[in-house]
Amino acid sequence: MIKEGFMMSDSMEICIIIILCVIGFSFIPGCVNQHPGQTSVKIVIPPDPESGIHHWINAINNKNVSRLYDLTPAVIKKQVTEEQFKLDNQDNLILKPGLTFKQEFTEITESVTGANATIKAQLILQNLNKGNESMSEIPVQYVFYLSYENGEWKVWT
Repeated sequence: MIKEGFMMSDSMEICIIIILCVIGFSFIPGCVNQHPGQTSVKIVIPPDPESGIHHWINAINNKNVSRLYDLTPAVIKKQVTEEQFKLDNQDNLILKPGLTFKQEFTEITESVTGANATIKAQLILQNLNKGNESMSEIPVQYVFYLSYENGEWKVWT
């Protein structure tokens, strides 16, 4: 007695192919994640934009105009050379001796969108009165426009 072979219908063959594909695709993520350094994209989350303001304050307090230029966003650097930037800041009041900012500041508002941020902050400007060697403190508000470029927050006020 000869038994007839099992015959699949076209729709059953398609269902089996789909099931095999689903099973096959479920193994792919495991294969990709086995070697994350070779197959995955590493997303670097920038540090808080406030770090850019701290770098800016340090540059101001050290009267380091080259560092201020370095902290300037690329879009500004395309418009102004470092030499011109230095000339433009020769009479900048906050770069005069005796004036410094406290490192701490009060954030009023912050808006971060991807690699760009806007922070309105109140800083304390300290003025050393040379006559009586006293220190006066003046609260000032700045709006900082920051963009994350080349591993650090660039600052424009």
